[in-house]
Amino acid sequence: ETQYQKLKDLGFAFRVIERINETVKDLDNKTGQFVSSTLGPNYASLELNSEYFKSPELFSSKRGELIVTIGHELMHMAQFSMDPRYALTKAKLPYPTLWMDEALATWYEALALEQNNHIASNAERNKGFVGTPLMFPPAPALYPLGDLTPVQDHGYGASLFIRYLAAQDRYGPFFPAEIYAELAAGARSGGEALSLALDRHMTAFGADPSRSSRNNKR
Repeated sequence: ETQYQKLKDLGFAFRVIERINETVKDLDNKTGQFVSSTLGPNYASLELNSEYFKSPELFSSKRGELIVTIGHELMHMAQFSMDPRYALTKAKLPYPTLWMDEALATWYEALALEQNNHIASNAERNKGFVGTPLMFPPAPALYPLGDLTPVQDHGYGASLFIRYLAAQDRYGPFFPAEIYAELAAGARSGGEALSLALDRHMTAFGADPSRSSRNNKR
């Protein structure tokens, strides 16, 4: 409930979600995961590894890891609910927003943990994300259907960029939710939503919007 409220306070809407389904089960080496549903957000679920609940001592030792995981996966639930596409489409075809989904969920981990200096290990490993051409993907053809790992890795690294923007006075901690507001309004990809959200701030601060990516598409 704490992480749910934090996300709402940051501007993330859990649209049409009447309940959050939580399941504790054997997940092998995973701490937890978000499981989407073709039936819609109310049928999606948050799964946590039962191994971490086998004793008070183990739970206590893994508490920080669980907090980070719950925050990360709840962000995915909020993202899923804000995606305006049909449930079947967004459950089966995550790629238009996948890297941005991972970027924001990874960015939120430090806030969930309430440790500003926390940097996820997968973000650190992928800090060279700027070298990959996934910022503004024009079509699903860029994504191999059998392996979305490069797209996710790009997002983990891009969380550092989101972290930078959210720390700036010009953008602030509500900026990540503004990106998703653009997606909810019809932006076709994570890159396009980011571009539109940046454009709004550039205009608000007196920048020339004619120089923005929105008006210089090629």
